[in-house]
Amino acid sequence: MRVRIIFSMLGKAIVPFHHQPLIAQMIKVLRQQLPAEDASYTHYHFSSLKGQIKVQKNGLLYQSKHVTLVFAALSPSFVQKILKALFAQPKVCIGNLWLKAEYVEEEVVPELPFESKMLCLSPLLLIAPQEDAYNAKRLIPPTENLFSDLVYESTILRAEASGLYDEATLNEFHRFQIVPDENYLKQLAAQDKKYARLYEVGQDKSRLVVRGYSFPFTLYAHPLLKRFIMLTGLGALPHLGYGMLDLASGPMPKHRIDIL
Repeated sequence: MRVRIIFSMLGKAIVPFHHQPLIAQMIKVLRQQLPAEDASYTHYHFSSLKGQIKVQKNGLLYQSKHVTLVFAALSPSFVQKILKALFAQPKVCIGNLWLKAEYVEEEVVPELPFESKMLCLSPLLLIAPQEDAYNAKRLIPPTENLFSDLVYESTILRAEASGLYDEATLNEFHRFQIVPDENYLKQLAAQDKKYARLYEVGQDKSRLVVRGYSFPFTLYAHPLLKRFIMLTGLGALPHLGYGMLDLASGPMPKHRIDIL
């Protein structure tokens, strides 16, 4: 289940450019209100806050009356539990920005073909630093096969852990490739802009540095694996707010839903 949560802004404040950790902390607080069986659930992911912004030296100033957060998970029940916990709060805080949840729209994820063009709604991590600190941090050009190989490995491990697919189906997922939009990469290079940045993940003394990537690309993958990706993210550590994709072809159909 994939939803758009629309918040009204209670005043204005500057939010860090990379505010995924702040959203992750908010979700952590909400999860503490869920039943014990949901404590270890990680098959979910989320975007950054979407809205009209003005770039400041020290972050993003949101200027719209409303902002949107995209949240998705394999389990519709888990999504509803998070929404129920969220709407029970009179307000929530992302850094210094106070928000009030107003309503929710469900995005209907279509069946995607083997080849489809994608956009990054949050940075893509190739591999968890706990698994491979070297490749998690170093810059790997997205045109190299290693880039796709690492993303595939991180994604397929999560697909296996979900328990949704038998061995025969998992074997069908081996055809996988990411092909970046090279014109976009050339335009960034000409403007001296970057498609990859370093981020910190973890907490306190356990913080590790990873490199996140954001660029449009064509994804070649099995339709079932693509649905898994649209609900749980691509690559590593999606439950910390990485690897959320959107369709380059345009917005998915959506409709307003009630909080159960």
